[in-house]
Amino acid sequence: MARRLCFLWLILFSINVWGANDSILVKGIAQASRMALRNQNDSAIALVDSLLPYAVQRKALVQEASLHYILATCYDNKKERQKAIQEYITVMIIADQADFVNNAVKNPSLYNLMMPTFVQTAVLTRDLGWKEQSVNCSKTGITWAMRCPQKELVTSSMPVFGSILIMNKEYEIAYEPLKQAYDYAIQIGDTDNALGIVMSLIEAEEHIHHVSPEKNPWIKVGERLMPKTKEDKISLAFLSTAHNSMIKELERRDSDMIRNNTGTRDTTRTKTPQILQARNDSIQHHIQYVHVRNVRIVKIGLTIIALLLLSFGIYTLWQRHVRRKRETQRYIEGLEQERNRLAKELHDGVSNQLLAVEMKLNEEGTKEQAIQMLNESREQVRRVSHELMPPEFSYATLDEVISHYVLELDEVNHCDISCHLNPPDADWSTIPPQEALEIYRIVQEAIGNALKHSGATTIAVGMHKTGQETAITISDNGTSDEKTTTSGIGIRTMKQRAQLIGATLEFRKNKYGHVVKLYIE
Repeated sequence: MARRLCFLWLILFSINVWGANDSILVKGIAQASRMALRNQNDSAIALVDSLLPYAVQRKALVQEASLHYILATCYDNKKERQKAIQEYITVMIIADQADFVNNAVKNPSLYNLMMPTFVQTAVLTRDLGWKEQSVNCSKTGITWAMRCPQKELVTSSMPVFGSILIMNKEYEIAYEPLKQAYDYAIQIGDTDNALGIVMSLIEAEEHIHHVSPEKNPWIKVGERLMPKTKEDKISLAFLSTAHNSMIKELERRDSDMIRNNTGTRDTTRTKTPQILQARNDSIQHHIQYVHVRNVRIVKIGLTIIALLLLSFGIYTLWQRHVRRKRETQRYIEGLEQERNRLAKELHDGVSNQLLAVEMKLNEEGTKEQAIQMLNESREQVRRVSHELMPPEFSYATLDEVISHYVLELDEVNHCDISCHLNPPDADWSTIPPQEALEIYRIVQEAIGNALKHSGATTIAVGMHKTGQETAITISDNGTSDEKTTTSGIGIRTMKQRAQLIGATLEFRKNKYGHVVKLYIE
């Protein structure tokens, strides 16, 4: 990831600095970078080789360094380390020229190219055992780091340079830059790199100021940083460094005492196991801390899994609810189809048959009483068929349909049935036809129950509408018990219809009679 970011910075910098004057180089560098990122190393190398003479001719130092950096990266990808090191060194030689340094002062983005170059070169030469080249590269890298205005680059590079210089006993050169890099790391909150820098400072402090581990301030600084680090390997490396420092100090003391043959040897031997045990305990404590943190991470993971399972369970229940709602809708639609079929049967079959009987009786001159009874039967069948047929809400609103239904019932029943609108000028056309049909059927069933089962002499339908809220109340003065008017297939169908349209349906009995209330938001 760091290498890819470096390539992107390289492309952007080349475009910003040189613009259209070196468009061939800019496009070539961009294309070669993309090839290297895709691991098309041979193609990238061939393209760079064709561009290098042009860059040298134009004395475009930045582009020339960029091209050599791409070559180094390609050779590194191909595991050809010696060639990669040669290209990295070429980049550093170009960067050592005064014009290039001046460009870096004017354009700090160049550090995004140079700092990774120094780091890569120092690491590769160290791995190959090239001590002198590794040290020289680290020294040059530190020089550039001290001029670099980007603290993140400094703090990420200095642990590498510091460890190489300290390993090669270049304590004086590394000490002050390491302290500066440590300050940067603390300022930007980079505790991992800060602890890595502290490991080099511990050894540098011992050799420059000849302090014992008990008095080495950097060991205490590292111990304060440990709880804040994210990388366990860095914390363990610090503990190991501090532990080894203590062992070396104790070995030195034993050697001095053997040489001097002093009587303080027994005291030192007494203290040595205690100090070593304290350091071992510190390492074991950190290992235990890492274990506890890992256990905590596992617990968090299990909690997340449990939440996912809970979410899946809730989703399953919701799907079941949706499925039941669909089944309810299909059931009610089946009822409506059956109502429609019965209405047609009554109207087209029974009603016409009664009409034929009436006409036949008229022809034979039978008694007028029989004719009147047949007339009443035919009228009753017609009325029942009209009740069964769904109303046409495309031509009438809900209040008009219910008012007309109540008026027809009031004319043919002994019971006083009335309908009241509140407010009288409310707009009932906003209710969708399907929803209006369900409300109408609920009102029909409620009035039918009151007529058949409650023994009521008065039934009142109240229709209240304000904005998005609709409330319909069917009340009667019936005397039957509550169970008679709140159970049965009709009541269950009313509840299913209310559930289908998201309405609340209530059944109550008071001292005046029964109340059915339908509330829709």
